[in-house]
Amino acid sequence: MVLTQISILLVDNHPDYLNACSELLSSNRYHVFSASSPTAALALLEENHIHIAILDMRLNDDTDDKDKSGLLLAKEIPSSIPKIILTRYPSYRDVVDALKPTTETLPPAIDFVDKRDSLEALLTAVHQAISQYVNINRDLVIHWDSVLSFPQIIRLIESKLKDEIFTRRCIELEDLFRMLFFKSSQITIGNIFSYHDNRVILPVYAFDQNGISQQYIVSCGQKIVILNEKKHYELSVPQRAGIANIGKLNTEETVHYSAIAYTYMGSDLEETESLQQTWQSRPLSNVVNAIKHLYTKNLGDWYRQRRSFQTTDSLLPFYSDWLNLSPLFETDDHLQNIIKSICSNALAANLVHIDLSPTHFNIYLDDSTEHSYLNPAAAFNKIGTLGQDGGYWSLTHGNIQLDTVLIDQQGESWLTDFAQVRNAPILRDFVSLETAVKFSLLRSSNFQQRFELEQRLIQANAFEDDIQKDNLRQSVSNVLTLVEQIRQLAGKMTGWSFESYLGGLYFCALGEIADYKIDTHYTRRVLVNYVHALLTATILADKLARKTQETVPQEAFNRLWIDKHNKTVWVEGKTINLTLQEFRILNYLYERIGQLCERKMIVEEGLNEKYDEFDPEQSRLNSAMSRLRQKIEPNPKTPKYLHTLRGYGYKLVS
Repeated sequence: MVLTQISILLVDNHPDYLNACSELLSSNRYHVFSASSPTAALALLEENHIHIAILDMRLNDDTDDKDKSGLLLAKEIPSSIPKIILTRYPSYRDVVDALKPTTETLPPAIDFVDKRDSLEALLTAVHQAISQYVNINRDLVIHWDSVLSFPQIIRLIESKLKDEIFTRRCIELEDLFRMLFFKSSQITIGNIFSYHDNRVILPVYAFDQNGISQQYIVSCGQKIVILNEKKHYELSVPQRAGIANIGKLNTEETVHYSAIAYTYMGSDLEETESLQQTWQSRPLSNVVNAIKHLYTKNLGDWYRQRRSFQTTDSLLPFYSDWLNLSPLFETDDHLQNIIKSICSNALAANLVHIDLSPTHFNIYLDDSTEHSYLNPAAAFNKIGTLGQDGGYWSLTHGNIQLDTVLIDQQGESWLTDFAQVRNAPILRDFVSLETAVKFSLLRSSNFQQRFELEQRLIQANAFEDDIQKDNLRQSVSNVLTLVEQIRQLAGKMTGWSFESYLGGLYFCALGEIADYKIDTHYTRRVLVNYVHALLTATILADKLARKTQETVPQEAFNRLWIDKHNKTVWVEGKTINLTLQEFRILNYLYERIGQLCERKMIVEEGLNEKYDEFDPEQSRLNSAMSRLRQKIEPNPKTPKYLHTLRGYGYKLVS
């Protein structure tokens, strides 16, 4: 082992001892980072690549026998780093606390050194710790089967690193691979399959000293992300017997990164492609068959393990959590502002002309035709109520994308990326792939083609409906063929209604829109995907909202009406998007329609909050009422429904 590459974090509050230890370790060609306090130590740990830590037991007060700040610091430092505890006052209990096993990789400390001994005792302990716990294969030969490199991988994992930290992270990532393949003599790293959420997934071919090779799929990235994937894999995937999948080899971690090496169980990883690559290199029939294999043979085994039929009041909380939709609704008008920005940039880029109003969305195409739809932002809460008829929940993958599904030469599918595995509506594995197929496989920036695709899709009213493909470009027709296959399988396997499936597609489209940044400039090809996502959400929202309108009573079109079961507010034929606070206030008044409701009653009974006697005007209530009036009144300046009786309270009039 080359000791010059070992970095040690040394923490002691006694300057003379700290300097003496640092000089000794440095003279033995270790790279030493010194700190005199827990705060300084954690700061060094955050910026540097550390292999081993040496910590004084008493970092606050050497004379205080209750001071165990060093041991507390040891428990804060990642468990993957071996730690040696120093002290002048060793006790049996201290030794037990420091060395006792934990559920983590290593105990809080792997050795205990008496500071009254010579410094050579510490040096010996360091040598032993490195030999036993720092398993870095310095002799490993690393080849790249592409133009990829560790610096490029780091840029994908952490794009905003400062230059002075970047080089250290590159060394740390290389060490991680040398740990992961400690028993190999050579590895060859292939092209990246995918990168999402601060993770990279790529193939690695490992060779032992006899030249015998083993194929792996490695997922590496920021530690918290990879450990989350590991948790999901270990809790879920291995429990299902008889599933042809990749098997886990082992996991390694450093201070900032972690990696999992999965054993590839197929015949030839070099000839295995992502679904995206398969689309580009093989006939359409091969791609269709691969999708069939994915759902019926691979994921089909997942679904049969824990399948149960469930109903729910709303799938909105599930979609919001899965697709991280909450940023879209940070403020009441945030989604509307994003839509305005996309429309404005689409016109500037000469993609399409869209006129937007609070209630409608008008598209003007190159052939001078106009298409009018409901504004998709207004349909959010209403579409969230779809799914009350219920469907199958089971163990699902949760991230079925074109680059997370691999296809081998025999047309069999292989899954990667297990970070989203959990029990969920089965339909999420279908709507996610349809979304990816539509937005990623059409490479053209021609908006007219994408509009034609969505127009053909929206005509379907059932899973088994044939989708018309005449008079379309071949690329568009091929995409429709794949979508048709996905939908037919969804109809047979998910147990959900077709309307619930369309609702899932709507939320997936919003998930694409959620990544849009108003202050960012996009190329035409990237922008067209956001416009396409907006188009999809718009057309689906329009269809689903109009279908919902068929089931509501006439009073919803004549006046203010609340659908309490679905928590939806209608005003003269339009649904109103309210916050939870606004809905509670309005519902409280609605249940007492025509009655004067005092301010204190609204706060304490309607909102279940404490009334502030020192703020009789209740400024928060004033603001909420003002926003509510702006939303429900046809003309807020002359209220029709929500009336204020100054000094008393409010009254809702039908």
